[in-house]
Amino acid sequence: DPHAGEVWSPAAVVHRAKECGAPSISFTYSEPTVWQDYLLDTARIATTEGIRTIMVTNGYFTEASLERLLPVVDAFNIDLKGSADFYRTQCGATLEPVLRNIGRIAAERDKVVEVTTLVINALHADDDILALGTALVERGVTVWHLSAYHPAYRATEPPTDAHHLVHLFERIRREIAVPHLYLGNLWKGEGNETRCAACGTLLIVRHGFTVTRTMLREGACPSCGAPLYGIFHP
Repeated sequence: DPHAGEVWSPAAVVHRAKECGAPSISFTYSEPTVWQDYLLDTARIATTEGIRTIMVTNGYFTEASLERLLPVVDAFNIDLKGSADFYRTQCGATLEPVLRNIGRIAAERDKVVEVTTLVINALHADDDILALGTALVERGVTVWHLSAYHPAYRATEPPTDAHHLVHLFERIRREIAVPHLYLGNLWKGEGNETRCAACGTLLIVRHGFTVTRTMLREGACPSCGAPLYGIFHP
């Protein structure tokens, strides 16, 4: 990357996005709330230029931070890491602020929120994952990604068992009414497709991160006309 290591001003980021024809700018890695002043400055300029903004975050921030972010961030992907016990023992944090922020964003009808949970067999009980699913549905979340874990850096737990994750995925689909449930990091096609939450019609086919086929008509199901949750560019 010829631009690696460069520090760009907020205006330069937006200018580059316009040059590339990018419809959106994502703020991620590391946690964006740590450098939210830069995020806010960039997002405000992007908004005036018609470029949408996306924040990938752990969701662990204050109510005051969220109220600053909501006016200029269009979409959020929030990592919901586990149960209250998982947050206490593995993160040195608490679950409540994350669920509070998820619910607050989901209540804003002009915002998009998706939730991702990295499933570690050695640290997550199935019942805890199902309880998280129930909490998300109660807060109005419609998109939940269950991702397989792979050890890296200091993490030594064995990788997520793919068969177990698929079994958990199927159990959640049976027992909890999450409109759009996905599997991540498996790369075998399971749990990658999008179906209409109203009638079940296949709408989007993916291979990994690549969309290989879409049947949407202006962001809606071609069979029943129900809109698909999210923002879709032509």
